[in-house]
Amino acid sequence: MVRISFHTYQGIIWAIAIGVIFGLFYYFMYKNVVKNLLPFFLMHALTDMFGTGLIYLLISWNY
Repeated sequence: MVRISFHTYQGIIWAIAIGVIFGLFYYFMYKNVVKNLLPFFLMHALTDMFGTGLIYLLISWNY
């Protein structure tokens, strides 16, 4: 639920998708594979940087 509320600026449909899909993925990875949260923090930071870079390229490409 917290993941969904943090992403509502992207729209409610995408917030639910992010919250459910990534939330379940992170949960199962944490429970079954890795007991360390650092890889998840790094993966989230990298996806934020990639998304921000992609948005910048798409905006600057139109000008």
